Amino acid sequence: MGDWAPVEFEFNLMKNTKDVMLIKNFEECVGLTDEHLGLITNLNFSPYKAEFEEQINSLYEGMGIVAEVMEVWIKLQVSYM
Repeated sequence: MGDWAPVEFEFNLMKNTKDVMLIKNFEECVGLTDEHLGLITNLNFSPYKAEFEEQINSLYEGMGIVAEVMEVWIKLQVSYM
């Protein structure tokens, strides 16, 4: 999952404000999150998953949290626009 290494959130200052920042590139982050959740879900169907089940569950939980945070942030951001 080295795809995340080059990802940096880019922010823009909301027009007519001095301190409200909006994420500029959330589409890329949402796309990566969805892609990786799908990959992790596929690992759950592997016949060889038993050895890695704990790590798979941990990755899935972590990516789920990232997805939830992004969803809430986007909804909040849309409400400001």
